[in-house]
Amino acid sequence: MLDSSRHIGGPLRTLALGLLSAGLLSACAVGPDYRAPQAPQVSAFTRQADPAATAATAELRPDWWAAYRSPRLDSLVQRALQHNPSIDAGLANLRQAQELVTAQRGLFFPQVQAGYSANRQNSGQVLASPLASNASLFTLNTAQLSVGFVPDVFGGNQRQVESLQASADSQRLQLEALRVTLASNVATAVIQEQMLVEQIALLDEALQLARQQLEHSRGLQARGYASGLDLAQQESAYAQTAAQLPPLRKQLEQTRNLLAVLCGDFPAADLGAVQQAPVQVTPANRTRLSQVTVGDKPYAS
Repeated sequence: MLDSSRHIGGPLRTLALGLLSAGLLSACAVGPDYRAPQAPQVSAFTRQADPAATAATAELRPDWWAAYRSPRLDSLVQRALQHNPSIDAGLANLRQAQELVTAQRGLFFPQVQAGYSANRQNSGQVLASPLASNASLFTLNTAQLSVGFVPDVFGGNQRQVESLQASADSQRLQLEALRVTLASNVATAVIQEQMLVEQIALLDEALQLARQQLEHSRGLQARGYASGLDLAQQESAYAQTAAQLPPLRKQLEQTRNLLAVLCGDFPAADLGAVQQAPVQVTPANRTRLSQVTVGDKPYAS
């Protein structure tokens, strides 16, 4: 009877030890699993939502700058997205993050290493040949093969993969945000350039009229129909109008230099002629241009 109990107690003891070991190993697992936090229950960013500002959000296209119907703006935005150094750096960071994820996932599989080397040796006439044929000149071929596998018992590798994947997703969203920001900066620079060109044109026209008025006042003063004070006031008005041109031209050159840098070129690059006729934007398009899309989520600018 005692022998039977001892015979049964052995497997039970082994089973209990196995269950205890499994429990201890499961308690050492890396965790817990990541759970995304719930988004706040907010339907609008303001207390009173504008229906006109939210009705056309779904119609916004990724190339939102096309709503201006400006071929030059379209070409400059595409040029900036293709040649801007910041975009190239963002793409490189994204590729690096994705490759790190792929490399970390490789630890889930067995690691196989193979090698081969061939050496040509000559023992000479002094030393004895290691071969049975006593040949002094021979070739030594060495082949190596190693296979290793480390099981992810505690889930540390899985957590590392999840962390690297989150970093890759972050790099992707940063790249999308960078593209939206770059397109916005290019569109702003183009509009600013158009505005400065028109201001300079209007100021040139006003300066010509002021010059004609000044010549007329000088003629009147020479004939005695105007006093020296009237002539001085006209000269002062002409000088004030002319003084407004240099700051506008400087600002125009700065805007063009900025636009060239955003497009990934030097300031001396040819960016095309400025359109003389301003582009009309409808109220519906103006409403849609106030919002952009990053990834799959709307982002209000």
